[in-house]
Amino acid sequence: MPPVCIALLLALLWTAGCAPAPTETRRDTSPDAAGFTTRISVKHAQQFSVEYRGDLAVLRVSALLISWSRPGDAEPRTETIVLAPRGLDAPRLTGDLAGLPIVRVPAERVATNAEADDAILTAIGAADRLVAVGGVTTYDDAIRARVERGKLGQIGYTWHAAPNLEVLVSRRPDLLLMRLVNLDQSDALARVRAAGVPVVPSFQWAEPTYLGALEWVKLAGLLTGREREATEYFDRVAADAARMAAVGAARPTRPAVLWAYYGGGQRWFAYHKGIEESFIHDAGGRSALASLAQPWRDGGTALSTEQLTELARDADVWIIGDTHAVTDTGGLDLPPAPVMQLFKPWRERRLWHNYKRRKPAVNAFDWYERHALRPDLVIADLLETMHPGAVPGHDLHFFDRFVPAGR
Repeated sequence: MPPVCIALLLALLWTAGCAPAPTETRRDTSPDAAGFTTRISVKHAQQFSVEYRGDLAVLRVSALLISWSRPGDAEPRTETIVLAPRGLDAPRLTGDLAGLPIVRVPAERVATNAEADDAILTAIGAADRLVAVGGVTTYDDAIRARVERGKLGQIGYTWHAAPNLEVLVSRRPDLLLMRLVNLDQSDALARVRAAGVPVVPSFQWAEPTYLGALEWVKLAGLLTGREREATEYFDRVAADAARMAAVGAARPTRPAVLWAYYGGGQRWFAYHKGIEESFIHDAGGRSALASLAQPWRDGGTALSTEQLTELARDADVWIIGDTHAVTDTGGLDLPPAPVMQLFKPWRERRLWHNYKRRKPAVNAFDWYERHALRPDLVIADLLETMHPGAVPGHDLHFFDRFVPAGR
């Protein structure tokens, strides 16, 4: 064997003998390597948590899912997912992590099935990662234009059905941020994973406080590598909300607020706990339904007109019109006038709705998309409904007066 070949052989043998033993994860030192150099802290959210373990992050998300087709059926759902930075070898999960799904981050091609998650990505500067969304029903003109031009796929909104797998797979996302709100759709997670699409459930809607809901921007930052931008956004908006809450705390009285929308058939959807109650409290009010014993439910607790009258006839302010009840005149197919006259805020015309920012031509309402992202504006609006003039110069953003038809 020529001397040169012998030298090369010896060099290869020496390199092999000195190679490091395999480990659970090994950092790639290439220029494209990425890790959790910036970490998020979760202080307010109750529906997700993040635990950093070396080069990995363990994400847990949870919510109580209620069946929309089987009244009374409910099931707590918890998902544990391992987030592995791009630039690392595939992790070998052991111990309590064995068998858990792995999602590579930062995600570069993201799909969503709810406008609110599109808004979160937009808020942290990650809207350019979108490859598929629910559809064209969005207040965001830029996103709708991308859908209409075919740049974004349409996988359907979570409020109607599980994601369209054919469209989803064709768009090749490396993450589906899947808003799951209905127990009837819970098996869709397994189908999406079986199709080869990494998925993280989005349970922002289940947060009981507005700061908890706002903190989901940090999770979006973690998933897209924009942790710093997300934390800055949270800190800025939370500080503005705290300033509004200080105004509310200084009010000498706390009016009773009824937040209930009419659903037809003598049935109302009432909000007595959750994020709505936290908004009311920090705006210097109190829930007129605080004594209601039923558990909190996303979409409101169903009450009969008789129940609502018994509980809240003496409320001071009524958030009565929602985005489902839009008409040009503000009219609703409400119960007869003698029934409505039983309510003090109806008689005194202290009635409000939350669909001021709407685009009827495309059935889009900013409330659905951004109220959890701008609690400062929600609190400022509610302050005006309960304590007129408390925020000098504030122009109502989400809310406006509700004027019954013919009045």
